[in-house]
Amino acid sequence: MASSPLIPPFVEVLVDQRVFKPLCYENSGFSLNVGSRVLVPLRNKSVKGTVVGCLNAASFQKVAKIDSVLVEESMTEDLMDLAKWMSAYYLTPFQKVLTTLLPASLKKKIKKEEHYFVTRRAPIADLIEAASKILDPKNPQKRVLEYLLMQEKGVFLSKLLEETGVSKSPIESLVKKKWIDLKKLEVDRSLFTHEDFLLSPPKKLNEEQQQALNKILLSLEANKFHTELLFGVTGSGKTEVYLQAIQKARSLGLGVLYLVPEIALTTQTIDRLLSRFSEQIAVLHHRLSDGERFDAYRGILSGKISIVIGARSAIFAPVQNLGLIIVDEEQDGSFKQTEEMPCYNARDVAIVRAKYLKAVCVLGSATPCFETFYNAQNLKYGISYLTQRAKQNPLPEVKIVDMRHEDDKKKCRALFSDLLLNKIEDRLKKGEQTLLFLNRRGFFKCQICTTCNETLKCDQCDVCLTYHKGENILACHLCGFTQDPKDAFCKKCRSNETMRFQGPGTEQVERALKAVFKEARVLRMDRDTTRHKGSHDALYREFKSQKADILIGTQMIAKGLDFPLVTLVGILNADSMLHIPDFRSAENAFQLLSQVSGRAGRGDFPGEVVLQTRLPEYQVIQHASKEDYQNFFEEEILLRKQFDYPPFKKMCRIVLQAPESALLDRFGTFLTHLFEKNRELDVDILPYTLCGLTKAKGQYRGQILLKAQKFTSLKKMVLLIPKAEKIKILVDVDPLQTFF
Repeated sequence: MASSPLIPPFVEVLVDQRVFKPLCYENSGFSLNVGSRVLVPLRNKSVKGTVVGCLNAASFQKVAKIDSVLVEESMTEDLMDLAKWMSAYYLTPFQKVLTTLLPASLKKKIKKEEHYFVTRRAPIADLIEAASKILDPKNPQKRVLEYLLMQEKGVFLSKLLEETGVSKSPIESLVKKKWIDLKKLEVDRSLFTHEDFLLSPPKKLNEEQQQALNKILLSLEANKFHTELLFGVTGSGKTEVYLQAIQKARSLGLGVLYLVPEIALTTQTIDRLLSRFSEQIAVLHHRLSDGERFDAYRGILSGKISIVIGARSAIFAPVQNLGLIIVDEEQDGSFKQTEEMPCYNARDVAIVRAKYLKAVCVLGSATPCFETFYNAQNLKYGISYLTQRAKQNPLPEVKIVDMRHEDDKKKCRALFSDLLLNKIEDRLKKGEQTLLFLNRRGFFKCQICTTCNETLKCDQCDVCLTYHKGENILACHLCGFTQDPKDAFCKKCRSNETMRFQGPGTEQVERALKAVFKEARVLRMDRDTTRHKGSHDALYREFKSQKADILIGTQMIAKGLDFPLVTLVGILNADSMLHIPDFRSAENAFQLLSQVSGRAGRGDFPGEVVLQTRLPEYQVIQHASKEDYQNFFEEEILLRKQFDYPPFKKMCRIVLQAPESALLDRFGTFLTHLFEKNRELDVDILPYTLCGLTKAKGQYRGQILLKAQKFTSLKKMVLLIPKAEKIKILVDVDPLQTFF
């Protein structure tokens, strides 16, 4: 729980600069608490910092005074404990962890949003009489009075002006006459309205759902830490179990955190929660403005908001009396931060936070992460199986199409199989919807020289430039560099006449479909069509309300979304994720293929999946087509054990970045020798090598992998790493991928 503000005589402040120990400052009467943000003097300038301790006496003789308070609101005590754990586990300085836990809106001064609010000042009878004395029906003062008489409490000035069509002048005149009052009110920018939702009762659970819910409720009622894996096939009703668990938690006065992996999922989740709960709900994701996030944070910290939905960083929401944490699609890679330290996984942080609070953590998935399922099998977590779809409808029938035969028939590399085109046409006739999945955006994946086979790449990044036909540009999806296709030439043979485009993307699929099915209404959901705030929401609602027949998308459409009229799913290139030299590539491919297949047949009509591949014999393809997780896991886990990969050993990835390749190679080789020289007994060292993505945003990239039975052994090795000029070092504990 967040403590009430105090006025301590002295405080310890951890500044945002590279000073790794808290500094003591005198407090000049400010209301402060652990977690408050302050400005303090340091080396003749004011710097920002976080209060990490309150003291009754100074820790040394002469101390400077705090300049000012940025934000009085503090973190909850459990979040401070969590920050200390994250610092120790993810091998990141404590102050860096603190800046991760605090939203950007608390790191600077945010103005409160205030709007003018108009209320009646005189008694109603007097206002009626005043209005009746104004004979002209078009008189602006008369219109304002009549409008206010119809309002129960009052109205915001902006709405009053819009509804009555008057200027501000008659409002000011009525204020002077003391008929009405005009006051400034603070507005909560984080509010979601319940106006469009009728509260719906809980659905009747089947036996498996009820058993799963009972296990969660037992731990909630006992105020006991517990982690439960809800392992259910796609469409098995996991969300309904979550909602009824939330209902129970709220009846016990407990706060709730509900994490979803993609911003695209929040629209659907919000709708479900607003239609079930009448109380205020906060939504946290990276597209919120600073003001919206600030208001949400204050509302959560004050206890006004007890249900929070959000993506990865929402795990740090200061929910009061937190008793239930739900991590939906727990296997999803977007829960892992990889770009900067701490490289935390929100799922694992959720489990630790629940442990500190004696709360319940529910992990939900149709394709659990191997580590999660392994822990459940070894009784570290509880596990509940949902083996049937909630509506008793069968899993979709999957037809695997060997695209090599389609290529032979069409005498070129085919985009659609005949089977898929026929089934799309059938759905259009029936008025049912189709979802097409291709995990590649743009029109063409790359431009290649037909003479020397050289691919056109970004100068700053080791990735090919993607062609976007709508904007007629070649673009790098890493650094944002763009180029006119007319200026492109092969950097090996210097020719621009031999350059040819290859590899279809979602933009090309959209155009091809519109050419084949001219009457079809087609939507596309990828990063290019969802750049702007609210664009996910608009596309989701448009398809949900059946204003489109076909939705084409990348992996953001693969998980969690529920469209009852989607009876056909087409997977256009199932092979693209199978060739990555990473120990998790088979697991990731299985998860994605199973998840996208599960979007079909979730309503009253049976579903079908057409899985197009040029590698139909691959075991991953075969298992995914049957949604056969158990056999896939048993085969794959043997390989993990054979090569000492997680979950059998802990792993740490040391990623090195430098502006020059020679500098990077020298430091990488030096670091490998340093590790070898000081090797712990149980540590395996995979020596320095270049990353699969050798260059990004002008920085060359290399890596060293460490594996060990004990985390403490890994920690000792990482602590050996010295600082190096011009070298950026990123320590990734429990990495999700070891190639890029």
